[in-house]
Amino acid sequence: GGLNITFDGGKTWRFVENIPVGQYYHVEVDNEIPYNVYGGMQDNGSWRGPAYVWRSGGIRNSYWDEMFFGDGFDMMMDASDNRYVYGMSQQGNVGRIDIESGSSRYVKPTHPEGEILRFNWNAPINADPFDDKTIYFGSQFVHKSTDRGESWEIISPDLTTNDPEKQLQHESGGLSMDATGAENHTTLLAIEPSPVEKGVIWAGSDDGLIHVTKDGGANWENVSKYPREVLEGAWVHQIKASTFNKGEAFAVVNDYRRGSWEPYLLHTTDYGKKWTNIAKDKGLEGYTLSFVQDAIEPNLMFVGTELGLYVTVDGGKTFTKWTNGYPTASTYDMEIHPREHDLVIATFGRAFWILDDIRPLRELAAEGADELEKPIKAFPSPDAYLANWRQATGTRFYGDAIYAGENRNDGAMLSYSVNKELVEGDGEKKKEEKVTIEIYDGEGNKIRTLEETPSESGLNRTSWGLEKSGVANPSREARRSRPGRGNFEPRGGTVLPGTYKVKFVYGDFADSTTVTVLPDPRIESPMAALKASSDFADKAMALREELAEAVTMLHEAKAIISVNETLVNNDPREEGLDELTELNKSTKKSIEEILDSIFGKEDPRQGITTDPAITVTERLSQPNRYLRGDYDGPGVTEENLYRLAKIAVDSAIAEINSFVETEWSVYQSTFEDAKLTPFKSLKTEE
Repeated sequence: GGLNITFDGGKTWRFVENIPVGQYYHVEVDNEIPYNVYGGMQDNGSWRGPAYVWRSGGIRNSYWDEMFFGDGFDMMMDASDNRYVYGMSQQGNVGRIDIESGSSRYVKPTHPEGEILRFNWNAPINADPFDDKTIYFGSQFVHKSTDRGESWEIISPDLTTNDPEKQLQHESGGLSMDATGAENHTTLLAIEPSPVEKGVIWAGSDDGLIHVTKDGGANWENVSKYPREVLEGAWVHQIKASTFNKGEAFAVVNDYRRGSWEPYLLHTTDYGKKWTNIAKDKGLEGYTLSFVQDAIEPNLMFVGTELGLYVTVDGGKTFTKWTNGYPTASTYDMEIHPREHDLVIATFGRAFWILDDIRPLRELAAEGADELEKPIKAFPSPDAYLANWRQATGTRFYGDAIYAGENRNDGAMLSYSVNKELVEGDGEKKKEEKVTIEIYDGEGNKIRTLEETPSESGLNRTSWGLEKSGVANPSREARRSRPGRGNFEPRGGTVLPGTYKVKFVYGDFADSTTVTVLPDPRIESPMAALKASSDFADKAMALREELAEAVTMLHEAKAIISVNETLVNNDPREEGLDELTELNKSTKKSIEEILDSIFGKEDPRQGITTDPAITVTERLSQPNRYLRGDYDGPGVTEENLYRLAKIAVDSAIAEINSFVETEWSVYQSTFEDAKLTPFKSLKTEE
């Protein structure tokens, strides 16, 4: 629930909002753009919030909505209507929640004969993959509703041991009995319908039993014959049915409540007749809590334990602990987003985590980990959106006291791997070799070039801001080289929706992928209008480039004058230099006056000052300023502003050309005739 601080002995309290903690039992996602994450927290309700936002200032706490109170557990989208979601609290309480209004319909199952139902502290709920309105809920029985919880039927016998010695929670707890349901035992923990075989449903209990039905619940078979190392009565924490094969399932089993921290991940391919512990002797630390198999590549699997996250790309033969950007935390539940391919994780203590775009791992699982041995390897890129970003709600300029979760970068996410041990023909290793990233449009034109130095061999990730190459802006001062930036390419205008080729070049090697750029789904923006805006921006950029090239001549002239000033000051002659000194001053003054007419006079006063005259550069900035945020294309205002900017630029260029052809020509010939030398005459001492 967080931390409160008092500085006056308890008279007033301040809730600390910037501690990123939360004990989530489960995670669920929807298919909105951007999508949302759902989950229930220990003692702090069930919540919904964005996986990422198209806003500045990170992911704020204020973006999260509490959907259901109590001890929060599983949440599940209503497949028949995305306006609704199911939420749970302790004692098997469950409701169907209207996301828009916040109202909830209480839909907890009851027994038709009034028999006492035993619901686990963390009771199971699931949806039927073949019927959007059918859901399942677990007590000691499997309850089925075909009308979104309005009515229920029991479709199983008691699927637990029903051991009365394990049902004494009303007598336990020392001075007082347990009143929360946290000590309920002999209950169901997992209900899992098969997504590939209608009528097949798995059920697991907290007292060590797994049952399966192949006929929708008419008949159930106890399939709890586990490997010898799994002790009788261990908790069946999760069951995940295969999305590839009939009869295949994975069961997450743990027994830490009785002192065993051994990881158990049981696998069957024959409806539970035989189970194999595929986590045995694989180096996993901590008891198992969660599992998810990729829905596209079966060899890619993730296992969550009490001590972190593990991944396998070879179907469970080997496991590797994932440590890049993820803590050693109790990893309670996982979900892979079907559209964006993110691994979304619920931790018990460190709240939600999202590992963006796992498709590089999917490709390694499909092609083999030796793909990483290639000098350069490009991986598929997720769709990118030309999203309009807005400011955060509430405070724009926030300090450390306001928590802001890490947000996804704007633009296109690009993933690649390099082998930095690349050896050239001469046997010398390349050191700090840069990766060049080239972007090509649908017609094969190169529109952008980026450079990056990969941090290490293996998987690397960067981004492209969805911009084209640009031009240098005209500047009052001569541009200096940027240390460490190499051949820096200015940023240009935004690309249009479409598919773009991304080519990664590393030394003499290259590999390519594509990225699809989509418009902002919230804004109606016809392609013709976007194209007109893009063409207009290019036209304005070309005008800016013309002025920048002309201004560069003035900077070059100033540099020559600076050298000539040094030559004059160091020339040993005693006569004829005053005229050259004055010429330096007058010519430099002429250049500064032209620069003032383009950029405005430099004001020695501090603070924001306003010059009533409109400078050339201000004229240049106005067309795009008006066009920004306009999704209907350039109109009368923008075209008129461009006309005025062109008049101003043409006038400025004409003034520069006149200076070069007249005053500068005289200056140049005068100094050429002077035949200056930078060396003083030296005499030997007598």
